[in-house]
This record gives sequence, C-alpha cells and structure tokens, in this order.
Amino acid sequence: MGSSGNTVGVIGLGYVGLPLLLAFREAGLSVTGVDIDPEKIRLLEAGETYLSHIPSDYIGKVLATDCVLTTQMDALSRVEAVVIAVPTPLT
Repeated sequence: MGSSGNTVGVIGLGYVGLPLLLAFREAGLSVTGVDIDPEKIRLLEAGETYLSHIPSDYIGKVLATDCVLTTQMDALSRVEAVVIAVPTPLT
C-alpha cells in the first residue's frame, strides 16, 4: 500500500485516466490501473509511454512501486475507490 494506506483504481488508461493514475500515485496512494487494451498495459509495465505529453522516464519512475496494471476488472476488488475514465459517445 501507499504511504497513506489508501488505494484507488482507475478504469481506462487513456489521455484522462493515465494522468489521473499518475497523480494518485504521486500523492502517495497505491494504484490499480485497468484497461481493456493489453498493449497499453504492456507498455506501462515496461515504463514506456503511448501519450506524447507524458515522458517514458516519468512513467517508469512514478509507477515503479505500489502499482498494479491489468486488463482484469477483478483487480478492483482490492481498492477503496474507483474512478472511471472511459470515452462517452455523444452520438
């Protein structure tokens, strides 16, 4: 667990969800990130980025500890709060 003892999950690791996950982790929370795209999970686990405005070295540093990255929603059963950051179609 993070230094504060709190855990948070983020569903959807796109341009909204990934920065949220990073901000929660920087605040000292343990984080669980879930996305349906296994390539995003693979890249994050390798400390690499898929968003041009977030450097890979930053991702590697921030997500090095107290972080679970997965495509499996059941990982969220171990968190205290969940943020959903997925696209909402307007049409």
